[in-house]
Amino acid sequence: MSELHRPWPWLALGGVALLATGYLHTGPAETGTAARTEAAGMAVTVADAALPPAMAEAADPAPAPGAATGQRYYLRPDGGTPSQCTGTTDAPYPGSGRQQACAWQSLHHALPTHGAARIEGGDTLVLAPGEYRVGLGAPGADPGGCDEEAPWDCYLAPVPSGPSADRPTRILGRDPARPAVLWGNERVSTML
Repeated sequence: MSELHRPWPWLALGGVALLATGYLHTGPAETGTAARTEAAGMAVTVADAALPPAMAEAADPAPAPGAATGQRYYLRPDGGTPSQCTGTTDAPYPGSGRQQACAWQSLHHALPTHGAARIEGGDTLVLAPGEYRVGLGAPGADPGGCDEEAPWDCYLAPVPSGPSADRPTRILGRDPARPAVLWGNERVSTML
């Protein structure tokens, strides 16, 4: 396995929990049972399966019946930029046009290095199978913060917290049999 593609540890900050199902949960800290570790001003929370049913279902990324949800966005390796695609349709970029009904290509499009995230609290981001680079050289990485001279400053915006326990912000893989692979390039210290 190449150095670029070897597994790296995850660090979850700002109310984000990586669940055993592979989902990320960014709802309020009161959701479920959690173990919290704090060191040097940083907190890591690991939540158990006592989360809302919409989060506990690994096989179906659809929300629980009756649950209020935000907008659903999509990422695909064959997607486009935010100027090319709306990000709200699970389809490849057709090759021309602006604001087409297609997916974004990169996590940097949903969570830009500088500025506000393009997704909001309570939204769902669905990743198609494939590899997604995070950091220097990633599609959509902000040139102002992703510089070869300072690659440690090339990171994703924080995942917005969900507005309530029944409306968490979710980042899901579309196909559990073929999970999306996130890999950091050039000193990425955190993935999400």
